[in-house]
Amino acid sequence: MKPGHELRDTDSSEYGFTLLELLVVFFIIALLSGLAVVSIRTNDPAAMVTEEARRLRELLDMVARESVLTFRETGVRLTPNGFSFWSRDDNGKWLPIAGDDLLRERFLPDGMSFSVWVEDVPMALTDDEQKQNNDESEKEKPKPHLFFFSSGDRTPFRIRIQSRTGIWNEVTGGMVGAIKVERPES
Repeated sequence: MKPGHELRDTDSSEYGFTLLELLVVFFIIALLSGLAVVSIRTNDPAAMVTEEARRLRELLDMVARESVLTFRETGVRLTPNGFSFWSRDDNGKWLPIAGDDLLRERFLPDGMSFSVWVEDVPMALTDDEQKQNNDESEKEKPKPHLFFFSSGDRTPFRIRIQSRTGIWNEVTGGMVGAIKVERPES
């Protein structure tokens, strides 16, 4: 052995981190970054309106497909700030769907509202609870605004979701075909 080149008993910690330790650190950083991005809520009204329109379109598209697959007519009743799904009972009466988590009653975030046109006719949206309390006659029970038939047909509709600031998107559907989200021209 040459002088100055002595074998030393070295400790592995002198060489830095192991690959496994680096991977664990990178995984933790990525996980925390992902959680931070998900937890940040946007206050951008345009993004919020677009997101609500997209959710509504997806739900209506699902209901249209489910009506065909289950041979069940389904309806949607809208209020100024929410909507619920309805189906017919054995006596032919329209009743809200209960016990289905996907088809539960839903509400828009504060500051947003609906306007609805069915077959190009504007619909007057009222709060269902108020109407039921004021008029108990059987003829005036609430019914859906939109109908999705087991044949695949549906009532043509246009639903505008609008924020207090005037930003809006529309969800539209004809008698057949795709349900679309239409954005205003900028």
